[in-house]
Amino acid sequence: MKFYLRMEGVNLANFVYDTQDLSTIRGGGLLLLDSVKTIENALPRSASVTLTPITTGASSGLFEFEAPNKEAAEDVCRAVEAVLNKDAKDAQLKHATFVVDVQPAGPDFVADREAMLARNRWHQMSQPALAIPAQNTQTIVRVCEIDHVRPATDVRPGPESTEEQVSVSVKARSKYGRERKHSFYGDLAPRAKGWHFAHNLNELTADKSQGNLHWKMAVVYLDGNGFGKLQNALCATPDIQRQFDKTLKNYRADALDTLLKAMSEGDGWASSQGRYRLETLLWGGDELIWVVPAWQGWKTLWLFYQQSRKWNFEGHPLTHAGGIVFCHHNASIHRITALAKGLAEIAKEKSRAANLFAYLILESFDHVRRDLGKFLQDRYYGGSKNVVLSGDATEMEKGEKAFRTLKLRELLPRRKLHDIVYKLQQNERTEAKKLIENVTRDSDKELADLRNYFGDDDAGWQHILELWDYVGV
Repeated sequence: MKFYLRMEGVNLANFVYDTQDLSTIRGGGLLLLDSVKTIENALPRSASVTLTPITTGASSGLFEFEAPNKEAAEDVCRAVEAVLNKDAKDAQLKHATFVVDVQPAGPDFVADREAMLARNRWHQMSQPALAIPAQNTQTIVRVCEIDHVRPATDVRPGPESTEEQVSVSVKARSKYGRERKHSFYGDLAPRAKGWHFAHNLNELTADKSQGNLHWKMAVVYLDGNGFGKLQNALCATPDIQRQFDKTLKNYRADALDTLLKAMSEGDGWASSQGRYRLETLLWGGDELIWVVPAWQGWKTLWLFYQQSRKWNFEGHPLTHAGGIVFCHHNASIHRITALAKGLAEIAKEKSRAANLFAYLILESFDHVRRDLGKFLQDRYYGGSKNVVLSGDATEMEKGEKAFRTLKLRELLPRRKLHDIVYKLQQNERTEAKKLIENVTRDSDKELADLRNYFGDDDAGWQHILELWDYVGV
């Protein structure tokens, strides 16, 4: 008999998003990503079963296998759970919470897939949200200095040759995050084998030659538009589902390779220590999060859209909504990624059929305390057409070149931009029109490219002013 098995790492708030420590965040995410391979390679021989992947994401996997009966299939389920919850001293996945379920394969694969997801959700709701391995039950008087929840039963190296009192979970995750930081890229893109990447956000963003972008970062979030609905419509068999999964992973690897190629050939990507400035906080499924220096944020986004503009599955376009936040490197990484995801949702509201994105520049986090969509509409004078930008890579690249030309030739002093936007904000339209006519005479071609992209209205000038420091660096 054929059975399906679905496993998923759940309650990510307690395993990936429970600290601000970058190596711990990275380690938690990569442990979940690699957990699928772990169960494939670690099932005991006594299980006498081969799990064949159908689709695997950032923290989940759907498999098919053969078993003589339901009882034997349940034994496979328990064997997988034992691997994930292995309580050896050096085991790492025991600090996460997983759900694992099996069911017989029926005639309708889509229905089976949804049923497996429902089983996992039910399973998730019926178990603790926080994994507490046995060694954490001992009497402890200190709390972990990093997650501020678990008992501090261990230590790890801290800044300036100090030691930090940490939980076993934090130590295991941060160790894995440091070990896999560099090899992760090499596994996906051969050109990155042997490369080394910035150790932290300080190193990733430190560059005094970048002026006021020194110590500023760009958090780039990209999410597939309607990939779930597309799979329900097209992936009627395990083989088609498997092909969709393979297609998307190949596309993702190509996008990463394109970015890495640009990094190896361009300026401003290497830190003073000679390591590349890139951090990946989410990879898998239909989502990804990259963190890059602020001066590379726009370029990173248009490189992705350039690579993905022709992505499709069986003739159906695979488009992405994006969100990019420019901010200081010491901003709360989880709050910033939440903002980036919110920006992508605003792009989705405008259209789920096109490559669109929204951006936000944060000089301080405190000035976004209300509805993000309303905040952006107020900032850009109303309608959503002023908030969401096209992910047309050709137009984005043209904008990059226009910004660079205007700066190099000093055709549009920033002071004049400030004056134009100020006059528009004060509704002094006659004075604003005179200023616009003056700057247009000196830089007609470049300004035309920017106005065509950002819009020939008040919001267009606001976009040009806000992005002046961040595009065409």
